[in-house]
Amino acid sequence: MSEKPVIGIISGMGPAAGLDLASKLTGLTRATSDQDHLPVILMSFPGDIPDRTRYLLHNEGANPGEAIFEVARRLEAAGATVAGIPCNTAHAPPILDHVARRLTESGSRLKLLNMITETVHHLRQTIGPDEKVGILSTTGVSHTRLYSAPLAEAGFDTVELDEDTHHRLIMDALYSREYGLKVVNPPSANARKQVLQSIETLKQQGAQSVILGCTELPLAVPEHQWEGIRLFDPGLLLAKALIRHTYPDSLISDQT
Repeated sequence: MSEKPVIGIISGMGPAAGLDLASKLTGLTRATSDQDHLPVILMSFPGDIPDRTRYLLHNEGANPGEAIFEVARRLEAAGATVAGIPCNTAHAPPILDHVARRLTESGSRLKLLNMITETVHHLRQTIGPDEKVGILSTTGVSHTRLYSAPLAEAGFDTVELDEDTHHRLIMDALYSREYGLKVVNPPSANARKQVLQSIETLKQQGAQSVILGCTELPLAVPEHQWEGIRLFDPGLLLAKALIRHTYPDSLISDQT
């Protein structure tokens, strides 16, 4: 077996988001046969990785970064050379910095791409700085200003839901035990309705584009545009970055 780059997916946050990233990699690959598709290893150990938002907001339990590092280590041992984490909240510095430090300490050569960095870079290339950007995310992402801070540094004006609306629409759409995106697959009509209501609310607040900043949100709203609002899917941008980093000639299109 020849030594070629192998893409790793650190899944489990949640499991459907990891499968969605794998599907996007396949859909973005220029292929006319099975053999043209890219080598991908997906590992999902959801029971081992504590809730990221709960850790960030309440410092409950162990740092999820340790369990994420363990998955990364297993991926590298299996042959992965570059990897992505299809979870926005896991990119918060208290978590991702822990992963990076443990990889360095272990002597790992695994290249870990940053979904947030890829998303902000894409926005800088595709929309003007005068365009107001809406952000839909978990409370953990909002609390750590994971998107709002780098977007502000890039000159963008951002808008988010107020706390009550955020919990009533987005967090419920994600975590409801009856119809939440982390519970029900395929996505429920209720979850989709609440995500669309959130986009409409941001539109009324002046947003011209919206980042779907939790990897389950695009499962409910896979469209790239809705009611004149451009929707950005960080998971899609991560998939493109993984292909560009490993097999750039295999990327079907670099347009979103």
